[in-house]
Amino acid sequence: MTINVRFFASLRERLGLERTEIQPDGISDVRSVWQAVSDLPLDEELLVAVNRNYASLEQAVEDGDEVAFSHRSRAVDGALACTLTFASKPSIPGRN
Repeated sequence: MTINVRFFASLRERLGLERTEIQPDGISDVRSVWQAVSDLPLDEELLVAVNRNYASLEQAVEDGDEVAFSHRSRAVDGALACTLTFASKPSIPGRN
């Protein structure tokens, strides 16, 4: 199996890639995914989702996961935001 990696907005343009797949060997978290697919330095504007849920660079990544990257300032245009689902939002007792 593989880890699916997607790029949005300016990252897609800078890397010249919309998506790629990487082997999970040696990959443990989002940071290691980024290091496997890009020579660009990590910056505080990077926005990440794992399996369509917002994630940190320390988020664990497993075989079969999808990891998406965008720049925080560019996500407002809907590129990454449209790929996220909010099914995991906390439930409110008496409202489910």
